[in-house]
Amino acid sequence: IMVGLGGAGKTTILLNLKSDKGELSQYRVGVSQIMMANIFSLEEYIIFRALLNIRLHVVVTTVPTIGFNVESIQHKNLSLTVWDVGGQDIIRPLWRHYYTNTQGIIFVIDSNDKDRLDIARKELY
Repeated sequence: IMVGLGGAGKTTILLNLKSDKGELSQYRVGVSQIMMANIFSLEEYIIFRALLNIRLHVVVTTVPTIGFNVESIQHKNLSLTVWDVGGQDIIRPLWRHYYTNTQGIIFVIDSNDKDRLDIARKELY
């Protein structure tokens, strides 16, 4: 599951990871930081981080996610089904319904949005 405040870059990250061919793409948005907890083995985590760092500052046009987006991502022997859940104020209380059977959480923070870092911290904890 991928969560974070609205406009943090969750959908942009998901779209950049997923290419039209169903493989990991070469893009990452430079303004978002990903915090991961218990998602991958150390080897898988290293591969995932390397894939995210290949290219920075790619612009993707998105609209606010109402509900969720789901994408399956394949790279070599790594297979992920990522649920990108909307982060608007009214949707955040629903996050808890998506945690059942979740194997990991990706919490996305827009590091340029300093005004909402405290809100993001409170939502994470």
